[in-house]
Order: sequence, then structure tokens, then C-alpha cells
Amino acid sequence: MAAVVLAATRLLRGSRAWGRSRLRFRALGDRQFSSGGAYPSVPLSAPLPGVPTPVFATADGQEKFETKVTTLDNGLRVASQSKFGQFCTVGVLINSGSRYEAKYLSGIAHFLEKLAFSSTDRFDSKDSILLTLEKHGGICDCQASRDTTMYAVSADSKGLDTVVGLLADVVLHPRLTEEEIEMARMAVQFELEDLSMRPDPEPLLTEMIFEDVGRQVLATRSRKLPHELCALIRDVRPEDIRRVASKMLRGKPAVAALGDLSDLPSYEHIQAALSSRDGRLPRTYRLFR
Repeated sequence: MAAVVLAATRLLRGSRAWGRSRLRFRALGDRQFSSGGAYPSVPLSAPLPGVPTPVFATADGQEKFETKVTTLDNGLRVASQSKFGQFCTVGVLINSGSRYEAKYLSGIAHFLEKLAFSSTDRFDSKDSILLTLEKHGGICDCQASRDTTMYAVSADSKGLDTVVGLLADVVLHPRLTEEEIEMARMAVQFELEDLSMRPDPEPLLTEMIFEDVGRQVLATRSRKLPHELCALIRDVRPEDIRRVASKMLRGKPAVAALGDLSDLPSYEHIQAALSSRDGRLPRTYRLFR
């Protein structure tokens, strides 16, 4: 009987010790994943006590910068908008595109897009132009659409004087060598072959709807397939590009500048850069003067 009582006492003491160890281990586990023994009583919908009130930036959605449009003596329009920053974008926009081309040998606008920023009277190669832009942290771009053609350069505002002169030389005095035209021909042909391998319904449908308004690349009287257009590229000569490009630039272009314009050249400098070589202001702007 005494042995039974002793065994029961030991069993009871062991269960109590096991219960205390379980509570201790559970408390350690809870403490590992929680910062306190109870849930915080501060609601998330109210400001935290002891924390300063944050101040956030406000946006009213209204543009504070004003675009200034100036018409120079020769009719050249300059649109400028000064914004804070170290870089500025200057572009020459021409109110002409593929829709203004003739039906014969059309697609010259796309050729001009590929020939942009190549060799000029002042720069003997494309690498020379890119090296000049790199000195001012600049990049260049040319885009041609149905209605407009744009030459643009983005660079450090401290080098805007050089950039404006470079941009004017690229637009007005390109050389268009045989090698450059051949490279542009290969680029256009590659794009047409890529379009033939991956036909996209959206541009094809757009071409069908607006065929009489804006011509496609190298379009003729009837719609051509990409592989047929590739065969027409071989007939494009430098004389054709010069003739069509001169007609496209008959209207006076516009100059647009956006960014830090504190170092933008004077309007007289821009006017002189886009003038003829003898200093006169041409009535119409033409390439290759």
C-alpha cells in the first residue's frame, strides 16, 4: 500500500513539472514571434502616440510651367518650356511625312529616318556626331510618321549651344553617301522581312483603313506585300532621296525645347543656324543648300 502511494506521489509531481516546462517553452515560443505578451491596444486608424505627424507632398495637378512660342523674322517658330533639371531636349519638327510623298518611289520618309544623324558637311561620320554628343552626355533620335518628321537631341543644358548647331547641320546638310544609303536600305529591308514573319493585325488593319490618307513604307498605286516592297527598295537612288526630301522640307520647320533652358542659345543664334550659308534668310527651307 505504501509503495502504491509513493508511486502516485511521484507521478503527480512529474506531471506538474511537465506542465510547468510546457508553459515555459510555450512562453518562449510566443516571445519569439511577438513583441509583448498581449495584443497592442492602439488602433491602426489613429496616429501612433509619441510619433511626429508626417508631412506629405501635395500635388494639385496643375502645370506650373508655361510654354512660350516665338516666331522669328524668317517665320521659324520656336516653342520653349523651361523646367527644372540638368538636361534639355531640343528638336526640329517638320510638318511633313509619308502622306505627302508621291506614289512613285514613296517611302523616302522612312529612308530619311534611318539616314538621320549620319555624316554632314561638318561631321565626316556618324561616329563623329555621337562622339560630340557624348561629350555633353547627349543622345539623338529621329522619328517619321504620316504627318510629321522629328529630329531631336537630349543633352546637358551646358552644351546646348553645340547641340543646336549640330542639330541644324544634321537636318539641313546631310551628305547621304552611297554607303549610308546602302545601310539604310538594309535596315528597311530587315524591318519589312520581320513584319512579314510576324504579321501584326493592328498595323495591317490601320494601313488598309488609312491607305488613301497616309501611305505605307514604299507603297505604290496598289497595296504591296512586304516581300514585294523589299524588291522596290533596290530602285531607290541618292538623287531620289534628295529630291523628295527637298520637297518635304519646303514648309518652315518648328524648333521645340524642353528642360533647363538657362543656357539655350539666343533666338538670333537659332535663326542663323537654320539660315542659308550666305547669311540670308531663305523664304523656304530646303535640304542640301
